[in-house]
Amino acid sequence: MRQHVIAGELAEEARGACLGMRVGRLHRIIARVYEQALQTAGLSLPQMEILTELASAPGPVRPAALAARLKVERSTVSWNLTVIQKRGWVTVVESSPTGRAMSVTINDTGAAAASILDQWLDLHPELPRGAGQ
Repeated sequence: MRQHVIAGELAEEARGACLGMRVGRLHRIIARVYEQALQTAGLSLPQMEILTELASAPGPVRPAALAARLKVERSTVSWNLTVIQKRGWVTVVESSPTGRAMSVTINDTGAAAASILDQWLDLHPELPRGAGQ
């Protein structure tokens, strides 16, 4: 019984003091607000991140480089690129003679989809007060 009380006390202290837990909670709160806003354009947060990265790139970008820039797994980029490619928002360019390597670039349709950024930026005042507490 005593161990259960100690474990409960430690858990309560960790929940309030652990920066990792607090940052994770803040991330979930903020991501939920943005995901809801992006739904109107049929976008998810990772897809919007990919489109904005491609929109600011000087040319085609390899998926592995996108993953590195966005600090996400390559499989996350691959899956989301498949979705946005099917929607016609990116153009795939083969970047090797064997066809094994590819790069992607945003096209006009994708740039139009990314224009939801105006609404995205308007969300900042809507974030809950004390979201990270």
